[in-house]
Amino acid sequence: MNLRPAAYFRREQTSSMTVPDPVSYLRVEEIVAGLLEPSDKGEEGLRRRAAEEVKEEAGYAVRPEDIQLLGGAFFLAPGILSEKVFPAAVDVTGVEQGEVEGDGSPLEEGIHLQWRPVTAVLEACRRGDIADAKTEVSLTRLLARLG
Repeated sequence: MNLRPAAYFRREQTSSMTVPDPVSYLRVEEIVAGLLEPSDKGEEGLRRRAAEEVKEEAGYAVRPEDIQLLGGAFFLAPGILSEKVFPAAVDVTGVEQGEVEGDGSPLEEGIHLQWRPVTAVLEACRRGDIADAKTEVSLTRLLARLG
């Protein structure tokens, strides 16, 4: 779970929403994710950034070459946001977990890690308990890859 002020402050517009939403989204459960830096070029850059985010947010030191890209990138809201998501995965079986360091940004303060079966996370996404589309899409793609 990470801090998500933009989603949290959405609650102030509840009275004008067509479908009222009483939930406070100060913390939103989501998969490990990050923003690409200008130096993250091409597939190599995607893998390197993903490995760095896994270390920062989950405490696992993985190699960029172990990162699996999960199909093509996608927009969350193409008419509104220009951000594109590049889903990826890595197997940390047998990798010793180190300390979660974060990147020093306020959005990574107080990260709370939760480990659950992927099917339980997908069910939570579909119920709306986890309101993060990239989590649902990425896990669905991972399960498809694993067969």
